[in-house]
Amino acid sequence: MTRNVWVLFLAQAMAFCATPLMVFAGALASRDFAPSPSLSTLPVAAVFMGTALSVYPAALLAKRFGRKAVLMGGQ
Repeated sequence: MTRNVWVLFLAQAMAFCATPLMVFAGALASRDFAPSPSLSTLPVAAVFMGTALSVYPAALLAKRFGRKAVLMGGQ
């Protein structure tokens, strides 16, 4: 396999490792700042809800302008 395939393979593996780490570390870090323990995962929940709610509008933009233009505009 080419070098690019290995780089993409490792990048995807690292990205999939980052999400559970963010959930775990985010809950532990916000536990000290939250007014009550039940609100300690609110920041992580907000990140996931924001991502979930932005998928549909991003798909509509990609359909209209093309994936490359939308992904380049998001950087």
